[in-house]
Amino acid sequence: MRVVAEAGQTMMASVETAIDQAYRAMHAGAWGYKTQLLTPETIARPDASLYWDDKFGNKDQREAFTRAGLIDYGAWAEVKNACDDFGITFLATPFDLDAVAALDKIGVRHYKIASGDITYQQLIEEVAQTGAEIILSTGASTGPEIDRAVKWCGPLENVTLLACTLSYPTPAHAANLGRIAKLQERFPYLNVGYSDHTSLPDSGMCAAALGSTLNEVHYTLDRSGPDVPDHAMALDPTGLARYVEASNRGALLRGAPNLAPCDEELPARRGARRSICAKHDLPEGHIPTLDDFAYLRPGDGIPPYLADSVAGIPLTRAKKAGEPL
Repeated sequence: MRVVAEAGQTMMASVETAIDQAYRAMHAGAWGYKTQLLTPETIARPDASLYWDDKFGNKDQREAFTRAGLIDYGAWAEVKNACDDFGITFLATPFDLDAVAALDKIGVRHYKIASGDITYQQLIEEVAQTGAEIILSTGASTGPEIDRAVKWCGPLENVTLLACTLSYPTPAHAANLGRIAKLQERFPYLNVGYSDHTSLPDSGMCAAALGSTLNEVHYTLDRSGPDVPDHAMALDPTGLARYVEASNRGALLRGAPNLAPCDEELPARRGARRSICAKHDLPEGHIPTLDDFAYLRPGDGIPPYLADSVAGIPLTRAKKAGEPL
């Protein structure tokens, strides 16, 4: 089960903090550590209003992103190299074409496209040119919008779709985990995951049990951190470890979707099912009727649904009461 620790802007422009976050995410069992590359002037107009809970007095999106502080695109190479050393995958969400180029230069092989950019064809196609995996979030999107974006993504073996509710934070009643199955139904040839904005510890297990193969959850070292709302809706390292454990448990519970008995069921399948047996002693040559049959465990003989076919066939040898035919 791939669990991605989404750090957002919680490193507050500190490369050292980002590296520490990645190290502790690795110890929590996360598969990936993810951040975001953006420039306030290329992501939003000056009057772009906030669409998330914000208690810091920011008037617009540019001000919020500026307050968080930003790491120079080129400096992410140090974080990526540290992730390689730790054995955790480095991922990022690019919000402009320069960010894609910077990430490609340092060898990033997994890109996240934010829900808000599902209509940004130029960005998606630029990421597709790298040949890396595209993890496409689908929050607030319609089916046709997702269809169109998937076409821009290029080779389908490189695409993972994320069910998502584009609300920060997401209340439980709006988590819409049922979207996982709907995406699997619409795109049976793609991997499907869940971008989790609920901050609920059990949502990872539920998503995995419902079919998610990648859970993304917001993550920070300190949930009381200042200046950006990402901290309050994120899991700390202890919470992340529990989330990873829950996600893995959910994936284990999901098992295989095959409508056939698994190995663990075979003994019980035989022991719990029934066979056609003699209801009373029956002599050799007797022509049995349904009144001669009892239906008893185990299921190592003729199954009950064949009783009509068995009735009327002379017995080749005597049967004692309870003996299978």
